[in-house]
Amino acid sequence: MNVIETLLKPGGISIHSINVRDHLYSYDHSVSPKQYLHYPNRVWSLCFENDVQYINRIQHSEWLRLFSKSGMELVEEKVEAEDLSGLKVSWNFHKYEIIDLRCRGLKLVHRKPV
Repeated sequence: MNVIETLLKPGGISIHSINVRDHLYSYDHSVSPKQYLHYPNRVWSLCFENDVQYINRIQHSEWLRLFSKSGMELVEEKVEAEDLSGLKVSWNFHKYEIIDLRCRGLKLVHRKPV
């Protein structure tokens, strides 16, 4: 059982705004908001991953799967898409659909089943 499920009454609603952009973009608009897609996992963990400024690399479909697995019902979804032209995507991310790769943010509304 997840925390959201324990907090909500049956029929209760949860609203989530999830940022999946690279925080580097906040400081340097010359890079892609999804710049982290460029780096293989090994390079990312050695050079960029840290405990001070976590960057969410969980992709759109994975978020949907996590909520679904918890038993929450999807009520509404809004995806904010990003143009990825010019960004070379690492092979680690080739398994994802284009909606995942282009997603820079999503808003999800879920309901706890009655």
